[in-house]
Amino acid sequence: MTLGIILKFKTIVFLSLLVLTLSNHIIASDELVKLYESHKYEELKSALNSYSSSHSYEIMFFKALFNEKGDEAKFTYEKVFKNTNGRFKRYSAKKLMDYYYANGYYETALKYQKYLVDSENRIAEKRVSVKSEQASPIEKLYIQVGAFGLRENASQLQNMLNTQNIKASIIEKIINGKKLYLVWIEGESNFENTLKEANLLREKYDLDYRIIKK
Repeated sequence: MTLGIILKFKTIVFLSLLVLTLSNHIIASDELVKLYESHKYEELKSALNSYSSSHSYEIMFFKALFNEKGDEAKFTYEKVFKNTNGRFKRYSAKKLMDYYYANGYYETALKYQKYLVDSENRIAEKRVSVKSEQASPIEKLYIQVGAFGLRENASQLQNMLNTQNIKASIIEKIINGKKLYLVWIEGESNFENTLKEANLLREKYDLDYRIIKK
């Protein structure tokens, strides 16, 4: 073989291996996403063992889920949020929102929450533009002012709000395998007005809150 033919052959082999590697990565990444969105965390943790040397942002995100050091996990989520788009940016925003809410940094948490709401609005708008004739009803915003393990506690908060002419509902949800009773108040037509209403509730009744889109 001439040198030119040898180089051409090596190039073809390299490109073939690269395509195969990328294809396998996409398939594997999709599988990890399915496990994550199905809340099959034990299976996800096991599947991640084959990615010990991977430095992709997607794998970094999944591994951060099992990092017991909260600050280190938060740093990873911030890195993924900054350097990715699409679903992993949204995944990271959700984790960062939860982290900052849990630690009492409500203003910072709201920045990520606003990104999530805006992102969902953009996705909804794209769906409407593609399928205008079959567009889904506009989703509503709610203010969550409590999450309780006992329905009795949720009912007490609901009754207190009702005495103040604030209509509150109790929503049952399974979160991380545990049934919770969430107290929701219907928000306004947009995020900014709903945020103002939520801040008034916090000032008047000393209630922590989250803004939920449903």
